Amino acid sequence: MASTKKGISSGWFVSPIDLDESTIPPAELANIPQIFDANPAWFFNWNTTTPDFLYKALQAKGIDFTPCVWNSDYKIADALAQNAAPKYVLGFNEPDQSGQANMTTSEVIDAWGKLADETPKDSILVGPAMSDGAWDFMDAVYEGIKSAGYRLDAIGYHCYRTDMNGFGFSNSQRSIPWMADKYGVPVVVSECGYTQWGLEFPYNATDMANTVLAETVKFWENCESSADVARYCAFFSSGAITRNDTSFSWLARVGSCYSELFREYAQI
Repeated sequence: MASTKKGISSGWFVSPIDLDESTIPPAELANIPQIFDANPAWFFNWNTTTPDFLYKALQAKGIDFTPCVWNSDYKIADALAQNAAPKYVLGFNEPDQSGQANMTTSEVIDAWGKLADETPKDSILVGPAMSDGAWDFMDAVYEGIKSAGYRLDAIGYHCYRTDMNGFGFSNSQRSIPWMADKYGVPVVVSECGYTQWGLEFPYNATDMANTVLAETVKFWENCESSADVARYCAFFSSGAITRNDTSFSWLARVGSCYSELFREYAQI
């Protein structure tokens, strides 16, 4: 039975919804098969809309396009113009990071009240997802939202580490069960991946492959089975990553072939 929780993301397809397929750059179009071959239940692109031709193709396959209100400059009204009743709405993306949503905790809390009011009541509104480890920022935001009495339907969470499963599903503080229990709502893991921060390493090294595969697949399996997880989405790169500050070891494609990790994800 196909997963109802598993998602796939792509940084492509953030173009205006009225663009025709013929006007989309070939590099973007080349990523469409990856979206469908992952067999996801949902797709997002860190934007409120996606080009209409892709939106219709997703609908035809029963894949839910999930809008993301990336920061306070993004308008939920744009998302609702494409779909008046989205199943989920993702909140601000890593507001703690200057290269992402780039908001202070006060700005997040203040903007959240407006977003909560404007999101349809039948949509599941997912709270801001901080970068993995920004715990003080996360505490300030979620305690502020809670204190203000603003709507919060799910926790947003990003998990990037080598001990994805051991950390994410432990009994310790900051685990997924701990978050769900603390705030009384499920968790949406909108980004996750096996990551060795600061390690200079070949990205498809064979001596890492078994460790990466086992740890990552176990995390996905627990996301599937856990009542504390409403949805999850692996972060895949489409090809070789040249940055040398991080070992991103969950490539979707190595050369022209899907990686073993991607194939495992597609089978969930």
